[in-house]
Amino acid sequence: MVNLEGKYRLVDNEPLFASWYSGIFELPQGDLVDCNVELGFQLSYTKAVKLKFVSGVLVESTLRDVI
Repeated sequence: MVNLEGKYRLVDNEPLFASWYSGIFELPQGDLVDCNVELGFQLSYTKAVKLKFVSGVLVESTLRDVI
């Protein structure tokens, strides 16, 4: 982690190794194909990047077609 906004701050502006985090981030990629107003402006893209972390270490990265 290299940036925080809000109440908390990084010490001495040094990157923070997030060893406490294990989980998956899914990030939209590609072209925007839909914006659903009824679902709170849910956005749909053509692709997604899935990043899997275990104890702060990236262990898997995949790009998939959504549509």
